[in-house]
Amino acid sequence: MTPRFGTEERNMARLSPVVGFNRISPQMVGWHKTVQVDHMGPVEVICSAGRDQVVPHGIDADVLFALTTLYDWQGQPQNGQIRVSVHDLCNAAGLSHGGTTYERVRESLQRWLLVTYKISECWGTPNQKGKWDFSSLTFGVITSLRQKDHGVPDNYTLGKFYASTFLEITLNASLIQSMVIGHIRNIDINILKNLSSPLARILYRALEELRQIPGANSESYTIGIRAWGDHLGLRTLVIKNNEAVRNISIKGKVPQTEILSPSKIRRTLAPAHEELIKIGYLKASDFIGRGSEQQIHYCFGKVDLPNSIESDIANIEITKLNDNPDSDLIQVLTDRFVGQKKASELAMRYSKDQILDAAEKFDAKRATRYKMHSPGGFMVKILEQPENYPHSVPIEPILSEYKPQKTNIIATETEELQVERNHQSAYQALGKRFEENSAMREYRNRATQLYIKGRISIINLIGLKTLEPIYIENKLKDWECESN
Repeated sequence: MTPRFGTEERNMARLSPVVGFNRISPQMVGWHKTVQVDHMGPVEVICSAGRDQVVPHGIDADVLFALTTLYDWQGQPQNGQIRVSVHDLCNAAGLSHGGTTYERVRESLQRWLLVTYKISECWGTPNQKGKWDFSSLTFGVITSLRQKDHGVPDNYTLGKFYASTFLEITLNASLIQSMVIGHIRNIDINILKNLSSPLARILYRALEELRQIPGANSESYTIGIRAWGDHLGLRTLVIKNNEAVRNISIKGKVPQTEILSPSKIRRTLAPAHEELIKIGYLKASDFIGRGSEQQIHYCFGKVDLPNSIESDIANIEITKLNDNPDSDLIQVLTDRFVGQKKASELAMRYSKDQILDAAEKFDAKRATRYKMHSPGGFMVKILEQPENYPHSVPIEPILSEYKPQKTNIIATETEELQVERNHQSAYQALGKRFEENSAMREYRNRATQLYIKGRISIINLIGLKTLEPIYIENKLKDWECESN
């Protein structure tokens, strides 16, 4: 079950680093903008695409959102690495599934791997006074990208993305540092998946950021039409003799671009405005004045969406985000060794049923003396990846009376089934499915070695039988890490 709320890093949200169009010219390899959209000062950005690439655009904004969301969901690992299948990345982005989408995601990740941004005095860091301190920065978004394929079809093509393709993505240090210090905010994935175009989703996230700038008006927002078009990346190349004109005033000589005319900005934004009004996020979007002096005035409303919306994108559970999370739920988490701050965040993000379900699974594991390298991290993992941890032993969790014993946390595996640890018993537990192809046989061999060494139990082996290949890989990696 995918959580309702994703996470956006606020500097990237304020910089709006993606061109708003779905398709752009092959010559669009860079751009420069200086624009002011709030009272905190101008935003100046130079974007340079990597070799043989164009600048991030359209769906790339959704992929960036998925990356920051996944980094947060996975506990903000210190090395900045995200481990995820293409299928789950699309879920986090609110994207549909299929070969065309997977190819677009592959191309997007290549752009994020190679793009460079140079910003001047507009990378913000919150200070103790509740304001932001600004600095200049040159940075990328992804520093490394690794692809692994398991359980691929017979007509497998090297380099192509499939639903089961497993990715290891490392984010830029400046980006993860900003997230670790809490310079983030929640974005409602349920709203995103009800918006049909990348531009509508870009517009929603941009408005959400501007509403939450310190001192901003959360009820309405007004901005000049040309500044807004500049901010949202509604720009085109300046062409002369069929070639893009270079902006020689900018070091690096990125192409010279120009903002759409006010009338074209209005037409381009019209469908996005209609969608946001339809779901209730906007009460109105009004244009004031004429020509280049026009302003856009947004009046915010209250989103009215059904509690459950069936779609091919993801089965997303609607949960209530509370500013004051339930103290009993925080206690459930801290009783299971989750830190106080992390417990508060999780109690805001997940429902009571989700937390109690995860607690039940955790208690069941402890009852079998399951070896936990980090009990608190294991509890978080169960909560964030429930599909990887099916119920085995039914134990009723108790909200306030649970008193865990903090001794013998790292204990030897249970002897719940007195079976000789050999290859034959492991193969029997895993079944014929793990003999179907070379990838599954590799999983079988790795699991068997862990079993023979006493790192996992026969119940763990049986549990692998119901998992998809990508989740088998994740479980094996977790066990192998715990055994080192």
